[in-house]
Amino acid sequence: MVKRGLFVLLFLVVFILMVVVEYSGQDNQGFSSGSCPFMIPAEVGEENLEVIAQFDGVTILRVEENKGLYTRIGGYVVEENGRMYMINSSEACFFPWGFVTLSEGMKTLNTSFVIANLSQRRANVTLQNRTATLGVKHFVACGYGGEILWEHDSVPPYYWLIYRGKYMPNREGVSYPQVLTSNTSNYLFVVEVHSAPREVPFVRRWVGEDWVYVFGREGLVKKLSLEKDSWPKRNVFISSAGNYTILGFEQPQEDGSPAYGRVLIFNGSEVIFDKTFPYDPNCLCYVIPGWGRINEEGYATFGLYTGTGIYNGTLIYEKG
Repeated sequence: MVKRGLFVLLFLVVFILMVVVEYSGQDNQGFSSGSCPFMIPAEVGEENLEVIAQFDGVTILRVEENKGLYTRIGGYVVEENGRMYMINSSEACFFPWGFVTLSEGMKTLNTSFVIANLSQRRANVTLQNRTATLGVKHFVACGYGGEILWEHDSVPPYYWLIYRGKYMPNREGVSYPQVLTSNTSNYLFVVEVHSAPREVPFVRRWVGEDWVYVFGREGLVKKLSLEKDSWPKRNVFISSAGNYTILGFEQPQEDGSPAYGRVLIFNGSEVIFDKTFPYDPNCLCYVIPGWGRINEEGYATFGLYTGTGIYNGTLIYEKG
C-alpha cells in the first residue's frame, strides 16, 4: 500500500513538472537552442506533392491529397540535398535564403492600460501600465540548413476601460492590433496597425505608432513609421508581386469622416512612391477604399476616391 502511494506521488510530481515545462515554453516563445523547431524530418510519397518554388539546391513542395471530388491541401515540405522536412506551421513564406513562419502564442508582457472617464462633460483619459498574459503574433525565420535566423513579436495589444459614472456600467476589454503580411522574392513585409474600441476610438491617441517592417535574411532591413493619429487607420491593404509591394490606408478624422489617404510603393525594401491624398469634401466617398494590386514590373492600380489610381513611374487618376 505504501509502495502504491509512493508511485502515485511520483507520477503526480513528474506530471506537474511536464505541465510547467510545456507552459513556460509556450509563454517564452523563444528558441534558445538555435535550431529551427518547425523542420521535422519526414517521408512523403511523391505522388502527393506539388512543386511551388525552387531555389539553389532547395525545392519547396506542398502536400495535396485527392479525396474523391475534392483536393485536400496539406502542409509544406522542404527538399534540401536529398533530405525532406515537413514545415510544422500552417502559415509560411519562402525565400531563396530561408522561410518565415507565423504563429500566435501567449506571452506575459507589460502593456498599456488606457482609462477613459466619460462621467464628466469633457472626457478625461489616463494611461497606466499593466502586466498580463496576452496573445501575440510570433514570426520565426529559419534557414534551410535548420538554423534560426531571427524572430519578431508583433506589437502587443492593450487594455482599455470606459468609466461612465457610478450609476452606469463600466466597459473594459483588450484591443488587438491588425497585423498584415506580404512578401516579395526576397523580403517579408509586416504591417502593424493599432485598433481601438468602437465606443471610444479616440483612445488610439494614447498608444504607440503604427509601423511597417521589412525583413530579409539578416532580420530587420527597414522600419517605417505610419505615424500616430487619434483614430485607428482603416481600409489597410498590402500586396506584392515580384520585387514590388504596394501599401495603402485611410486615416479618419475624429468624427469618423476621412482625413486623408496614403499609398506607398516599394521596390525591394526601398520606397519609390509615397503620396498622401487629401479628403475631398465634395465627394461622399472613401479616399482609399481599401484595395490595390501591383505586377512584377511595378505597374500599380489602387482604389482612390470614386475611381482608380494608376502608377507606372507617373501617377494617373481615372474617374470611376
